[in-house]
Amino acid sequence: MFRRISSLPAVLVLALAISSCERVDIEVGQTGYLCVDLQQDLTTDPVFKSDAAEDMTFSITVRDHKDEVIAVYDDHRELAAQPLELRAGFVYKVSASSSETGAAAFDAPFYTGSTEVEIKEKIVNTVPLTVSLANVKVTASFSDEIKEKFSEYVLTVTNGEGALTYSSLDGSIDNVGYFSVTGTLSWTLKMLNKDDAEHETGIWHEVSDSYSDVQPRQHYNLQFSLDEQEEFGGASVKVTLDDSTKDKTYNLLLDFEADVRPTVYSSLDMFQTVQFAEGEPVEATFDLKIPGGASYIVISHSVQALSSNGLPWNFKIMDLTVYDRTYYNGKGMILPEITEGATSAHLDFSGLFQKLPMGTYQIKFYIESLNGKSRTQYCNFVIAPSVEVDAVSATCWAQIAFLTGKWYPDTRPEGISFQYRKQAASEWTDVDPNAVDADDTSKTYSAEVWGLDAGTTYVFRAVSALDSETKEKTFTTENAGTIPNMGFDLWYKSGSIWYPNESSGQFYWDTANGGSDAVGVYPTSPEESHVKSGKAAKLESKGVALVGLAAGNIYTGKFVKANTSLTNPGAELDWGVSFTSRPLALKGYLDYRPGTINKTKAPYNNMSGKPDIANVQVFLTDWSAPFRISTSSGKFVEYDTDAGIIARGTADFNQTSGYIEFTIPLTYRSTTRIPRYLVIAASASKYGDYFTGSTSSVMYVDEFSFVYDPSDLTEEELAIVKYK
Repeated sequence: MFRRISSLPAVLVLALAISSCERVDIEVGQTGYLCVDLQQDLTTDPVFKSDAAEDMTFSITVRDHKDEVIAVYDDHRELAAQPLELRAGFVYKVSASSSETGAAAFDAPFYTGSTEVEIKEKIVNTVPLTVSLANVKVTASFSDEIKEKFSEYVLTVTNGEGALTYSSLDGSIDNVGYFSVTGTLSWTLKMLNKDDAEHETGIWHEVSDSYSDVQPRQHYNLQFSLDEQEEFGGASVKVTLDDSTKDKTYNLLLDFEADVRPTVYSSLDMFQTVQFAEGEPVEATFDLKIPGGASYIVISHSVQALSSNGLPWNFKIMDLTVYDRTYYNGKGMILPEITEGATSAHLDFSGLFQKLPMGTYQIKFYIESLNGKSRTQYCNFVIAPSVEVDAVSATCWAQIAFLTGKWYPDTRPEGISFQYRKQAASEWTDVDPNAVDADDTSKTYSAEVWGLDAGTTYVFRAVSALDSETKEKTFTTENAGTIPNMGFDLWYKSGSIWYPNESSGQFYWDTANGGSDAVGVYPTSPEESHVKSGKAAKLESKGVALVGLAAGNIYTGKFVKANTSLTNPGAELDWGVSFTSRPLALKGYLDYRPGTINKTKAPYNNMSGKPDIANVQVFLTDWSAPFRISTSSGKFVEYDTDAGIIARGTADFNQTSGYIEFTIPLTYRSTTRIPRYLVIAASASKYGDYFTGSTSSVMYVDEFSFVYDPSDLTEEELAIVKYK
């Protein structure tokens, strides 16, 4: 459901709506119109709910296929009132952003988004554009108990680049803060007790915390309240963090004698029972703060399982020898050297906790300080199979994800599988349990998911017949990269040489034309009649002076120079253009009409009189630069031994009876390395690099494209790819 924008929630939609931009007859046949009608999406936001903001003005930027800015509107309403005339047949990028931005500000959300649209002739072209909140939202609320007990309270929140102060004195405590995304947020709360405020120098009580992996559109709703803890002589602060559709609650100790009394802080909750699964890695650390200096520290318990795993019933942890600490380290307890007067200590019991069997546990900390202050604190926890299964990790390509999960019982649970969804979606997609591979030894299982959208963030979780509400994790698929002019429709001419690019400023493809230009021979040219669509590339092997043969070819890279030596003629060219995606195969169309080989050079002299062979190949590399080929010195890519090649596919072709569709799978030598360069090369004479072939061979190539989805390949082709 949509309406005209009068206010903005967390997510907006820019719709290029047909309702306000009617069809326009344009006399010029090579242009079309772009029109924007800004609308508001009133559907429920799955991440957080926000009150409507005031009207905003959006700037609009339009870029062409070369990423050059061709139009900028400071006010989106300008484009809504007057459509923009653009050249048809090209893809344009439309971006929108609100005018407010900054590291941190109250009541100043920043929205941004972009999309692409291909302009069609003689019509007003429409496209939906989603604009999302690019900030993190932070609000705070305080209970009546805090308002009654404290005369003043100040909350400071920072993302490391900017900070906002929410104060009870100036009314800013109810403000809505927006922060740019730096990955972290930290907050500090200072409160002045009303009794203390009566003195000339009041005592401020302080507590703080921080969050990592902070993402856009998250809402950190910090809710503070007091929960009296008589045993500790103070109160605890309960902080509710609402960063998704589920609340997460943290209890932090607020001690009114924090400056003088010892305290234990833990990665576990010290006041409530903590539950985690048996054998699950867990962080169990304890930080002891002893302002008056330690005089006595003891840990005690009454649980047999703790004693059996190495924790003494009464464990004085001061003045341990190196031998003692080494012994306890082997039991999963990392202990520092603590001597009398120590003001802090860090204990790590993670290894011990992970070894414990299912059960209920309680550990007691008792600390005395030299200033006569003491504290007793308890840690309660339960080890149980809180869930049968859990998500572990995901690795992904452009349209493939490999999901890994684990289970906790000794026996594999029934129905283990996964569910996944786009991060912005609410409906889950089930993975067929029959497609799951399980390892009973490691208690892990995995599944492969196809047909994902490239460059998209997904959420996934492990499921079983018993559990469906398990921990969620995210992954982002790679981009499905391409390069310009893979359809060979764009050509320009410089002098007598045809180049398969739109212009010299967008140079991805080249040919052998530069090498034979000196003798007026041009093996590669655009083809306009015998095509699959638009234009094609016509590759003709031709005879030339000195070298004997110039093979019709086309490749990604650039011709460097010709060597016109009478004794050792040849050429130099750079193979490869920048490319960082991982396709599974190259598809395209070709028509090949070979001649009889009448030009040869060693080591292929024995091929004279045989039918010529065409070749198309593609490979991905992580070279540091394009590869410089030199036919004069015999410097070519050594496909079998070149360590920079990540994946390669090649195919030879004999005579065809018209255009045929081909698919060339890439065989991956590494499934973890990311490419830096792409080489595609097609030749009407496979051995043209060695000046061997027929001067009458002709090949037409057209409409090249990459395959990223495994479902678009046969089982035999997938077996060649070896992408897993």
